[in-house]
Amino acid sequence: RIRPLQPDQRALVIGAAGGVGIYSVQLAASQGAVVSAVAGGDNAAWLAGQGAADVRPREAPYRAGDRFDLVLDAAGKSLFAQAAPHLARGGTYVSTNPTGDLGGFVRAALSDKRAGWLMMLRTDPERLRRLIALWRAGALKPAIDSVYALEDADAAFDRFAARGERGRVLLKL
Repeated sequence: RIRPLQPDQRALVIGAAGGVGIYSVQLAASQGAVVSAVAGGDNAAWLAGQGAADVRPREAPYRAGDRFDLVLDAAGKSLFAQAAPHLARGGTYVSTNPTGDLGGFVRAALSDKRAGWLMMLRTDPERLRRLIALWRAGALKPAIDSVYALEDADAAFDRFAARGERGRVLLKL
């Protein structure tokens, strides 16, 4: 858990249609959070089916009066300074790019907001059991954009780097 959310707390997921983002949307929604997803407009209906309450354009993820308990930047392209005015007191900003905003993490330490990085996490059997239970309950759904043969790895990386993927881009071994 990056940040446990309570029912009706608010989460903003930037890069919501990608491989990390889509599972972030699903997991936040499974905790009862009201999830706003940032992605291309062509993903709005798909993201609503994944648990997003609303979908916002990449160019304007924040609105006047927004107060989020969690801002998760799965795309790793935003800054703490952009999120901070829209975080609730004690709210958390998380990025997948640990070197993209080192100053922001220092600023967070001096404020009533928190910041962290989402990196490869170690797991344990209990965490896996919780994920399996969410999958069985229908709250966690596999989201696979495409599958490439190993010999087509270059094409898979090109797909991963392009905008517009929905879920994970996989290599078949």
